[in-house]
Amino acid sequence: MRMKFLNTKVDNLSMNGYKIYILGVAARAADNLRMKYEGLQIVGTYSPPIRFEKDNEEVRSIIIENNDSGADILAVALGSPKSEKFTYTASLSTSIGVTIDFEDGNVKRAPKWMSARLEGLYRITQAHARLIKRYMKDVISIGPIMKKYGK
Repeated sequence: MRMKFLNTKVDNLSMNGYKIYILGVAARAADNLRMKYEGLQIVGTYSPPIRFEKDNEEVRSIIIENNDSGADILAVALGSPKSEKFTYTASLSTSIGVTIDFEDGNVKRAPKWMSARLEGLYRITQAHARLIKRYMKDVISIGPIMKKYGK
């Protein structure tokens, strides 16, 4: 689902001349996107080091680089929750998650017979230690929220 959404949006962006800055991507993914979408203007990319969000100077530098790039849209692919937190630094941004890794070829897509709803399950089997820890943390933290606001 997210991949289809990204493909539709990127196609639209390239046709209308919007400029994109991609945060959290290898240059190879940007090259693949440029080849796939004629006219796509990727004005900058950056793959920050691990735990960059704890370094205020690094974060400030990324924000300045994005602002100076002339990008209309900041596409953030840092993983949850970093992506969601970082999207607030730009006037127009979107969190694109693992979809950029699909474009780069770093992450293998689920077989076509699996629906989009099963993509997460397939990904757990591929990177189980990292993802299970993240998903368990999410499940545990959502409980109090559901109790407070749910019926």
